[in-house]
Amino acid sequence: MPLKKFRPTTPTLRHTQTADHSDITRRKPVKSLTERRYKTGGRNKDTEGPETVELVLQRRLVAEWMDRGVTFLDPDSAYLGAEVRLARDVVIGPNVVLLGRTRIGEGARVDGASWVNDTRVDRDAWLRWGVVADGARISRGARVGPYAHLRPNADLAESVHVGNFVEVKNSKIGPFSKANHLTYIGDADVGREANIGAGTITCNYDGFQKHRTRIGDRVQIGSDTQLVAPVSLGADSYVAAGSTVTRDVPAGALVFNDKKQVVRAGWVEGFRRRARGATARRARRK
Repeated sequence: MPLKKFRPTTPTLRHTQTADHSDITRRKPVKSLTERRYKTGGRNKDTEGPETVELVLQRRLVAEWMDRGVTFLDPDSAYLGAEVRLARDVVIGPNVVLLGRTRIGEGARVDGASWVNDTRVDRDAWLRWGVVADGARISRGARVGPYAHLRPNADLAESVHVGNFVEVKNSKIGPFSKANHLTYIGDADVGREANIGAGTITCNYDGFQKHRTRIGDRVQIGSDTQLVAPVSLGADSYVAAGSTVTRDVPAGALVFNDKKQVVRAGWVEGFRRRARGATARRARRK
């Protein structure tokens, strides 16, 4: 059975690089962005409605920022709030949502599928794919993501690196510091040039109130570390991998938990023999 001819109920939108955006400043419909003119004063149930008005307004915003030197890699998929401000040479990837009083500085880049609200992004910063930022500050040259989460009052200084699956909340991270993998930094003050290893957690909540963690300049933290707040790590201290730190560490010190390593030779063969025997007994009982 042949398919019936599809007739769209709303006009198809089409972006053109040669559009004349002069109507934007006069708040008239932008003919070059649509295949036919929308009327916003009245309504036609077949072609108009709140969704249609929103589409037209979004395309006006995108076109206006393009005229000011912003690059949208996929203009039709961007969503901009009216109070958002973008500088020249900003690059916005596909499916990016910018809301609130977000400010993005010259030369910054926001890759695809990022959601940014009430956040300041300084010049030359880079938000990689899938970043969520809400009420954050990202300073010049910082790199965030992919798939990082900046919660309110996350403050990243110049050239900070926050990598994949890192969450930062109510914390300041000093210049050139890095937390590149799988880390939670909450209610913390991190100095400059610190390196925070994968799996590090600031344990900031005792069930009743939040406590702060202080990490000094050039501190090196090994993977799978728990920092139980309130706690302070002095400048140039080292934390060995797998440590749980519950007391302050002086500057220049090494802290570690002495966990004895036990090796049981031949253990695997016995384990497998016992497991196979248990499996056979269960099968005989059925």
